[in-house]
Amino acid sequence: MSTIYLQGIAGYYSAKAVYEERTRQLSEAGFIRLQSPPDGEGKSWEVWMLSSPSILAQGPLKGKTEDAIITWCRQLGIGHIEYNGTILGLSLE
Repeated sequence: MSTIYLQGIAGYYSAKAVYEERTRQLSEAGFIRLQSPPDGEGKSWEVWMLSSPSILAQGPLKGKTEDAIITWCRQLGIGHIEYNGTILGLSLE
């Protein structure tokens, strides 16, 4: 079973609207957010996961191949994309 993991959907210095928009897009596409409790500064760590992407993808990704789903994630500007243990993309904001 394949899984796509995403981290760093928006940098700490990105506008809040960027984070909120990417959150909406990922949720609509079927990704699940796993989030730690906030630290003393209110910051938390999170990872977004889509297991069995070609089966469980929703919304704009429904019926897409896994390669097409990964391309869509790259186009969003996600900081870290991991697919079956292989890091596919890192970006700096």
